[in-house]
Amino acid sequence: MHQTGRTALLFLLRVSELSYIHTIARNRDCSTPISKCVTRGFRSDQKDSGISIDPALASYVVSSRLGSLCRAESVVAIPTNAVLSSPMGHSRPILLSLCFCIRYLSFRALSARKDKGAPSASQPEFDIDLPVLLIENSRDTSVFESLIFCLNRMHLQQELTRSASIRRRRVFLRTFALGSLILLVATLITPSKLALSERIDPIARAEQLIGDKDYRWASKILGELNVDELDPWDQRRVSIQRALCEAFIGNHRRALELFDEDDDGFQPIDGYLKLWVARSLKALGESDSATAQYRAAVEGDYGRVLFQKATFESGKHLEALEAQEEAAEVYRRVLDRGGHNSAALFGLARTVEAMGDSIEADKLRLRLIRDYPRSREALKAVRESEPLDGEKEIFYGAVSYARHRKYRTASTLLKQLIRSRADQAWKGRAQFELGKVYYGKRDYRSARAAFRKAYKEYRVPKGMLEEARSEIRLGADLGGARRFEAFAKAYPSISGAAEGLWQAAMAYERRGHPKNAGRVFKHLARRYPKSDFSEKALWRAGYLEFKRGRYEEAARDFLLLANRTEENYLRDQGYYWAGKCYQRLDREEEWAYWLGRASESFPASYYSARARAALGEIDETYPYVPEDRTSVEAGYAPTPALVRGDLLAALGLYREATSEYRSTEDAYRRNRFALNDLLHRYERINAMDRALRISNYLLNLDRNNGVPMSLASFRRLYPTYYWGSVYKSAQETNLDPNLILAIMRQESAFNHQAISSAGARGLMQLMPATGRDMAKKVRVKGFKVDDLWQPNMSIRLGSEHLSDHLAYFGKTDEPRQLGLALSAYNAGLEPARRWSRRLPKDDVDEFVESIPYRETRNYVKLVYRNYQVYSYLQDGEPGEIEAAVH
Repeated sequence: MHQTGRTALLFLLRVSELSYIHTIARNRDCSTPISKCVTRGFRSDQKDSGISIDPALASYVVSSRLGSLCRAESVVAIPTNAVLSSPMGHSRPILLSLCFCIRYLSFRALSARKDKGAPSASQPEFDIDLPVLLIENSRDTSVFESLIFCLNRMHLQQELTRSASIRRRRVFLRTFALGSLILLVATLITPSKLALSERIDPIARAEQLIGDKDYRWASKILGELNVDELDPWDQRRVSIQRALCEAFIGNHRRALELFDEDDDGFQPIDGYLKLWVARSLKALGESDSATAQYRAAVEGDYGRVLFQKATFESGKHLEALEAQEEAAEVYRRVLDRGGHNSAALFGLARTVEAMGDSIEADKLRLRLIRDYPRSREALKAVRESEPLDGEKEIFYGAVSYARHRKYRTASTLLKQLIRSRADQAWKGRAQFELGKVYYGKRDYRSARAAFRKAYKEYRVPKGMLEEARSEIRLGADLGGARRFEAFAKAYPSISGAAEGLWQAAMAYERRGHPKNAGRVFKHLARRYPKSDFSEKALWRAGYLEFKRGRYEEAARDFLLLANRTEENYLRDQGYYWAGKCYQRLDREEEWAYWLGRASESFPASYYSARARAALGEIDETYPYVPEDRTSVEAGYAPTPALVRGDLLAALGLYREATSEYRSTEDAYRRNRFALNDLLHRYERINAMDRALRISNYLLNLDRNNGVPMSLASFRRLYPTYYWGSVYKSAQETNLDPNLILAIMRQESAFNHQAISSAGARGLMQLMPATGRDMAKKVRVKGFKVDDLWQPNMSIRLGSEHLSDHLAYFGKTDEPRQLGLALSAYNAGLEPARRWSRRLPKDDVDEFVESIPYRETRNYVKLVYRNYQVYSYLQDGEPGEIEAAVH
């Protein structure tokens, strides 16, 4: 019964003659109960042997139930023809089957909806009493009982669900198969990394990979080349590149076979070839052959750069072979030529001591420690000389330890010297140095006591100066200021007197004593006009007068500064603020005149850019300056170092090429054509920081020769290196790309290998912790700190970091948003938060000049200047430094 009923019902649902009432189901008004609709269309006629039924209504009943269950409007089917054409005896079972199918499905659907919650308002309530109304017109109750038993045993819902699952599985499999086919075709059509490299320029690609130190991939590309199709020079180039890759990978025997080929076209770097061969021979244990190659590289005339590398490697190699006399001769040769003196002294002392002359070795080590206390070799020499004996050894050893921040060892040695029976002069020097050790440890109280003792007991004059500095660090600004003034008065001829007056004035200014500060600043400018602090003192004196509202006096100080200084940025600063003073006095003509004077040196300084923006000078066209190429080329001949650099660059050895190029800069300093040529060479090997330096040389050369600035030289000074990555990151972070360029130019000068003393690295100078945070934020998978050396990664993460700062300070429509964001980028978020609460808000110039950290203040100025210049070059108008950046 179970299988028969299932088959019958499936037949009813899948019979070929089906009536689709999709339109009826959509247009039907479902507000009327379905049971009434069906009973109205269902009448019983005792005289007739058949049953009449409204096909549309019956179809709607079944379609609504099946469609609701299967979640598809198109599942709308009922064998109405069979019902209408069947005699009474056969139509009743079919009709009852349909009725009980509806009852069964309605009951299951209603139960499921009750379990989930209230019924949806968009669907009519199922009328589960519908079959009862239909059964009232039925005569054959045995059929009813048998069918209800059959339907209760069947699992119609599971059957329909299984069918729908099969259909979904088929759709998924078809989609997956289609996607796999598309991926396979794309993989077959798209060229691989190796094929793409070969298609473009495999030798150039290998050069780039060697420059990136990806030797295995470079070797694979070179190995796929058909060397017979290349010209002889390229054949030798590929051979040397393959040899270098094999050597770096560790296959030295294969490297020697490739190095041993003819060197046509590469004779200028024959010394480098000998050095590379010596390294491979040394790695293979062929010491005698390696020694001969090292000797040939050292004795040949292959330039200063190679000489330094070869001599030190040769010296270490000879020391390992216990050929001390030959090694000592090599180190002496380095000292005679004046290169890498600290390393040469250390090596020479080591070899001399091995030869048995310990007295001479001690003298060499003492010379090294005294002359190069910050070098690593000096620290090694001190440790090799322990235990230290004698006043000089102890003192200079302690100084070297202190320079390497080994403060505990340094203080122990200095105290030992102070307690000894040494001369008073050495004790005084040790006491003063002990104070510097405490100061370096940030133990300012002990430092103050040590400096005071050095001054009072040992009569070291600068002890008083450093004591005042320690008091400033302890927060006693006024006491420190008075001690600074006393030092300058007592020792006016000592070099620290001008610095003492500067520190005193700054301390008065910090403590809110502008009169005393101005008095000391002016006294410093008059008393020490040639000192490094004189011009800065004039500026601070004028600025204090400006803040006090004494604009006439401030203007005089600013103009005195502008007329006295030889620095462009200070001259522009003096002119600009003098104009600003006259603007406050409503003297517009004088304001315009002095701002015009400040803008003349644009884009050399921050205030020249500010003056230009204030005057609205955006339509100036720079003159075309033709070059007399005949005259300049006549006096230009590439030096051997330049030729060596070109050959090394062609091999992918960019670092060695940069060293060779740098050795030629001094010789080309006055040759404009040569400098231009050198600039392009630097750009080719991605040494953008050196290229920017050459651009500055060109600018200074033009100014010295009276050549007006051209737009070409202007653009050279503000290049758009890495523009593709900059523009992409700007789009992703909603920043102005000119701002990213401005920061990059100031942070690293476009040197992607730059690293600061604090550990910031890359083009955007991100700290490792900041890089990790930004990489996590932008979801960079597998991020490593070394990825910050990659230009694309550094630009992307640095832009995100800047965007965060801009968003933070832009929450309350902060007018100083960009300045505070730049301050946070340089000094950190916490100092920028403090400054946002207490620095001026209404005047951008006053805000910038009020930033407490000198480094950050200069940083903000320079980035502002860069941003305005880049905006002018790219957009034709100066960038608004406080415009909405986002």
